[in-house]
Amino acid sequence: MAVQLTTGGGFRGNAIEIEFLVTDAPEFEDALFQAVDALPPVWGYAPRDGSPEVERVGSSGDAWRGTQLYAIPREAERAFDEEGPLRDFDAAGDNRPAIKTRSVSVATEQALLTHYLEPPTAYAPTGKTAPDFKGAINVRVSGGEQTVEGTQVGVPKLALREVFEFAEGTIPYSYVDTLAEMIGTTNSATFRGVFAPGRLLLLAAEVNGDFRGRVETLSLQYLIGKHAEGDDAFDIGDVTGIEKKAHEYLWTLYEEVADEAAGTVTRRPSAVYVGKIAGESNFADLRVGS
Repeated sequence: MAVQLTTGGGFRGNAIEIEFLVTDAPEFEDALFQAVDALPPVWGYAPRDGSPEVERVGSSGDAWRGTQLYAIPREAERAFDEEGPLRDFDAAGDNRPAIKTRSVSVATEQALLTHYLEPPTAYAPTGKTAPDFKGAINVRVSGGEQTVEGTQVGVPKLALREVFEFAEGTIPYSYVDTLAEMIGTTNSATFRGVFAPGRLLLLAAEVNGDFRGRVETLSLQYLIGKHAEGDDAFDIGDVTGIEKKAHEYLWTLYEEVADEAAGTVTRRPSAVYVGKIAGESNFADLRVGS
């Protein structure tokens, strides 16, 4: 007879549940006793809770599928209790977890740039004046219609990743639900004492643990952006003083205007629209400090 683990473990209530397979056991008692003898008395930090449950695979045969519960100690449950403080890994004892690791990465993404950052230098044949498109890039004329095609540029994106440690198996599903609600939102209040509201976008979250150790890791990744406000406000054509927060979306409305100096009609920005495309959330609800 042999007992083989088929999963690393999951949750059932306040217990860790592992699944196993018993082979070469003709009777129920054979499978049960073999499982009791083979399974460890403690799974990581959780002691075995009761006897294993076994069920024959198919209507006949010598294979049995089973589960065994391991009770999570109450002191471990408090390590990530919604009504209590998180496990204190911080020597300062301020009831928030210490950051195990922190990393910053940069990735370059392609984005469409429709206007120069500064007025371009225009050149035209002798005796002629180049049309003034107010900084628009790659204006094309086809069938009497003008379009601003812009150009693809590489835009660096800065991401911050933080990893925290908790007692194994104690992050509740209610917290996972909180993460689901917060993914894709920006910080509604200053975070880490540096990032003003709206500068961070919660990009990803991950929980890892193999249930054999005493540690479960929570990984959070944020996309860092920069606001264009105040002295950093910018212009698009004759539309001036545009302000835009890091993760807001901007688009431009154009109109056709006669350029008397060039003797032609040009397509110029008539209005610029900036608005939110991501919701906000209180990053304090991540329960990893603020």
